[in-house]
Order: sequence, then C-alpha cells, then structure tokens
Amino acid sequence: MDLRHHWQLQLMTSSLAAATALTAISINRLILKRETVKLCGAIQSLPNLKSLEFDSVPLTKGDALSLTRLTGLTSLSVTNCSTVFDDVAAVAVCFHLRNLRKLRIASQGLAGVGLLYPVAMGIKELQSLTMSGRSSCCVDECCVGMLASLTKLTQLSLPGSADVLAVAVQGLRRAVPTLTAVCITPPPVQASV
Repeated sequence: MDLRHHWQLQLMTSSLAAATALTAISINRLILKRETVKLCGAIQSLPNLKSLEFDSVPLTKGDALSLTRLTGLTSLSVTNCSTVFDDVAAVAVCFHLRNLRKLRIASQGLAGVGLLYPVAMGIKELQSLTMSGRSSCCVDECCVGMLASLTKLTQLSLPGSADVLAVAVQGLRRAVPTLTAVCITPPPVQASV
C-alpha cells in the first residue's frame, strides 16, 4: 500500500474499524508520506479478529502497546515494524495475548529475550514461536529450558549460538515431543561505526 495522502490513511483506518466481521488482517509494506501510522487503534475492537500480520509497517509507540487489547488473537506476526516494537511492547503483548497459537516477532527494537518469560508462563497453547532482534537479543540455555512448559510447541526459531545451545535444544525436544522444527539462528552482526 502506498498511502501518500492523509485522506487515504483516514479512509483505510475507518474502513478497518468498521469491518467487524474480519477474522484476519495482513498489512505488508505500508509506505507513508509521514514517518509512522496508528493502525491498532482502528482494529483493537474488532470482535472476530483472530490473525494479525504487520510486515514493514511503521507503527507508533502507542500502537505497539495497544496490541495488548487484541486478546482474541490466535496468530500474531510483527516483522520489520520499526524499533518502537521494543522489549516493553513485546513483553506487554505476550503477557496479554494468552490465546496465541502462532507468534512471530522480528524487530530491531528487541534488545533482549524478556518476552520469553510471559510466553512460557502464559501462552500454553502456543504451537509456533519465532523471534529475532538486535545482536544483543540472544537466548541462553536457561531461556531454552524455560520453554519446556510449552507442551504443544511444534516449531521454534530463536536467536543464539547453535553450538552452545545444542544440549539445551536436545533437552527441550525430550520435554516437548511435539517439537519437530527447531532453528537457532545467529543474531545479526552489529555494524561498527
């Protein structure tokens, strides 16, 4: 979507807010004349929304936190949505969205792996988890072990060192027999200035 005019954005957000029968929304590569957009305010009260995907959408700080109101979601994917989707927003979202089955968060705003605690303690039906962030966003053996409470997990992709985490991943596979796909990816290399 290329929304270069203010009226186009207003039309889109009012249309989304009025579409109360929607069960899934996917917004990819939103191009705006201004820097950011408040989309979640328009969709936060959609009663039937189960799946939400934002990819390359310049969200505002408040928008990232307003995702916590979408408690009926079973699938959430937030990728490349500016650094405002940070650790605070990720932890808040994971704490409130207890019905998720699929969660994908890839944001340069993630500096750590704090979202794993509310995921492991509260999203018991989770089947697929993918996360990535800055070079400092890297899991350790304790983080991997914490995910053993997710007994329905089938797919997992986390940032870290595959060599260092090999034993922890084997232990997780024993604890969660449904886990068929595990990918430990090296965190991005931080550019030197």
